[in-house]
Parts: sequence; structure tokens; C-alpha cells
Amino acid sequence: MPDRPLERIIALAVAGAAAVATVEAIRVRLPLRQVHRAAHGSEHVRDVVLVSVGDAAGRRGWGECPTLSGGGYSAEDPEGAWTTLTTDLIPGLFEGRCGDRLATGHPIDPSSPMASAAVEAAVVDLALRREGVSLAVVLGATRPTVPRAMVLSGLDSARGAVGGEELVAAVDVAIAGGARLVKFKVSGETDLTPLAVLRRERPDVAIAVDANGSLGDAPEIVSGLARLGLAYVEQPLPPHDPDAGAIRAELGVPVALDEAVASAVDLARALQAGAGDVVNIKPARLGGLAAALRCVEVARDRDAGVFVGGMLETGVGRAAAIALAAGIASAGTDDEIPCDLGPSSQYFDDDITEPLGVDHRGDLIVPTGDGIGIDPRPGRLGAVTVDRFEVTG
Repeated sequence: MPDRPLERIIALAVAGAAAVATVEAIRVRLPLRQVHRAAHGSEHVRDVVLVSVGDAAGRRGWGECPTLSGGGYSAEDPEGAWTTLTTDLIPGLFEGRCGDRLATGHPIDPSSPMASAAVEAAVVDLALRREGVSLAVVLGATRPTVPRAMVLSGLDSARGAVGGEELVAAVDVAIAGGARLVKFKVSGETDLTPLAVLRRERPDVAIAVDANGSLGDAPEIVSGLARLGLAYVEQPLPPHDPDAGAIRAELGVPVALDEAVASAVDLARALQAGAGDVVNIKPARLGGLAAALRCVEVARDRDAGVFVGGMLETGVGRAAAIALAAGIASAGTDDEIPCDLGPSSQYFDDDITEPLGVDHRGDLIVPTGDGIGIDPRPGRLGAVTVDRFEVTG
């Protein structure tokens, strides 16, 4: 990545906030193609808030607040995010409060990082569109595509088990479609037999698992995972669990941190304590692009691996995340970890933007237009909108 893109993002956020003439929060509900299951709950429909900011010339910037419906992954939920945006953060743009907070490069509201990230993304997008510059370029992207993983759920017998042969077939499809790694959602109740079959039948396929902090009382699952030759295990224990270092040693493979990291300070402490080797960078969960870039710097300074994860975003949030992934990938390391971002067709039959796709190899194509490089389609956006809130300065 270029020297200190963090400062550039902070400057863009401040400039975008100063240019805002109108702000709109748009709540949308968009059905997922398939139920997404994890240890913290299931998602059937994406209930998210888009933030749109406009300047006096009519240019618009976009951001997304991709909260999940349940409270298991994060304290934020759609209702709370909507309230925070409409009663505090959006009015704050016109009162100068958000501009001052954006200048620090930290979440505007630390208690609502995803809502904060949506506002930051929108004003950065607006500033870039005013300059005629791509977010991917600002973040250091020098390559047109990024390698990706595919995340599969449904292993848990309590939530609809799959057999070994079925799992092998699903992985074959994912790899044939260009996935460089396949990641499975697991919990303390997961039957690992299908994964053992997969490893036996496909010994060369890169496999990882994400436990979402659910393995604290599942020693048999931990020992079973240690025998599978995994690329990494993501978040085996809840955040700040004192046994994080011990379970990392027992697993014998890299541990990726996700929910355990709410800030760059958290990440530095976790790495210092030996809790992980890799960090899953999710800009929305961390409070925005600036906060995410702080974590990238911490990880690089401590020789930890980095990859960009997703929050089941629509094309608005996904485009910004792909730009960040492209910047990280362009830094060039031999042990590059595929991002957790898939094409729009993996999640939605009809996204609110034009589909974010893949090239002939199956790698994600990086949007190259001004700002995030993509806009919602008005007709589709209108069809899935369930609430709107607008303020004009």
C-alpha cells in the first residue's frame, strides 16, 4: 500500500463532510439467495441502512451500515443503527460534530462503529467523486482483481447437516469457480466428519474454518480441527478469552482474529498476548476505512497476516471493501490470504447495484470508477426501500 493512505482517507472524510448539502438514510431489506448460518445466528434477509450524502452540485457519495439481525456477532442491530444515524450522526454532519470526529480517523461514535463507518464511507466517496479519483487508487490498488475465498455454512447437524460427498461436491464447484480457499462456519456442536472426508478426498484444497468464538467448551472439536491441516482457524474463542494463547498452540495452525478486534489498540494487545497470527479486517465492524487502515498498519508492523472480510454487504459496502482488499493485495506478499468477499451473485439474486463480478479466473474485479466506483440502481433501490430519512442543510 502507498505511504500512509490513512492520512489521505482522513483528509477526504473531512473534505467530504464539509461539502455536504443533503444527507439521506435509506433502510433496505434484500433477501439473501441462501440462508447464512454461523455460531452467532442465521441471516435470511439483509436489513441494512445506506447513507447517501450530496453536495450543492448534485454529486452523491454512498456508504453502508451492514448490521446483522441478531445480537450475537455485534451489539449493533438494524434498529439501533437506524436510531443512531437519524438522531445523532446525520444531524451531526450539519452541526459540525461529525466533521471534528472524522478528523481523528477513529469511529465517529465508538459505541456504533457500523453506523459510523457508513457516514465515513459516504463522505469519503463524495470527496473522491468531487476530485474524480477512485477509492481503490487512493488505497494503493495497482491490480485489477483480487483473489477470494468462499465461505460456506450449514455443517452443523442442528442446522441442516451435509454429508462428506455433498461437501466435496460443493467445494469442487467453489474451486472451479475461482475460489482460492474455502472457509466453513463451525460451532462447538459441529460434526467434523464431512470435513475429514473433504480433507481426505481433496488434500490439496486450502480450507479454513470460522468458529465465531464458539469453541471454549468444545475440546473435542478443537482437537479434531487440529488434525485437518487447515489454513487457519478464525475466532475460536470469545473476545478477550484468557485461554486464547493456549488454544492457538493446541490447534497448531494460524489463528485469525475477528470479533476480538474492535480497534487497533485491541489488535496490538491481542498480537502481543499471542492470541492470533492473522486479522480479518472488516471496515464496517471496525468503524470505517480509517480505523481499518490503522489495524492494517498494526498487523504489518508485527508481521501478522491480513485479509479483508465481509458483512454480507450489498454492492455499496462490498465495493468499498473490495477497494481495501485490492490495496492490501497490491502491497505484495508471498503468503497472501484470499479475501472473504464474494461476487454479488453469491449473495443476491438482484443486488441494488450492478453486480460485482469476477474475471475469467474467478478473481474479484476491482471497481475503478470515481469514489467506490458504483451506484445503486434507482429502480431496484426503490423496490427494496422500507424507510427513508432526509436532512437538508
